[in-house]
Order: sequence, then C-alpha cells, then structure tokens
Amino acid sequence: MKRISLPNRDALMRVFSYDAQSGILERKYNPEVPSRTNKQFAGRRAGTPARGFVRTLAYGQLYYAHLIIWKMFHGQEPGRLRHINGDRSDNRISNLEEIQ
Repeated sequence: MKRISLPNRDALMRVFSYDAQSGILERKYNPEVPSRTNKQFAGRRAGTPARGFVRTLAYGQLYYAHLIIWKMFHGQEPGRLRHINGDRSDNRISNLEEIQ
C-alpha cells in the first residue's frame, strides 16, 4: 500500500503541537481554517487508536500520528518507523526510530 505524503512541516506545525516527553500530539486553534470544529477541538489530544496506532486527520486526510510527529520533529518525510518499546501508542520521539 502506497503511503500518502504528509503536509509540509510548517502546515503540520500550524495544526498540531507536540510534547516530546509525553508523546502527545494536540490540536491547535488555526485561524486560517474557518470551522466550528477547529475551535471545538483546539487544545485536545489529536487522534484515536486503530490497531494500537494513533491516527488523526490533517487537512482532510487520515495519517498515523507517529509519522506526523517524525516530520514535525525532523522536518522530513519519514521512511519506515518502529516503536522501540513495541507500544504502538507511545509516540515519544525517543521511542521512534527509522528502520530499513
């Protein structure tokens, strides 16, 4: 299955904030998006679990949170990632590594 490219880093930074210690991705209020849900979900944890992974919407597309976090932190599209401790919901950047 072909992975859909993530939005650029700046676009992700406008929509999400990330706490590297907890691994939590949160939605930001984005005044560029005139939407009731934009304001309603600002400051809340982004995503829902699916098969252990956290997935969330960004710009109308569903993405895995760990891929968003990698791009926000490193500024580049991730290759294949793994959760070092095996916990798919643990999205601390220290728990993510790129693999071949």
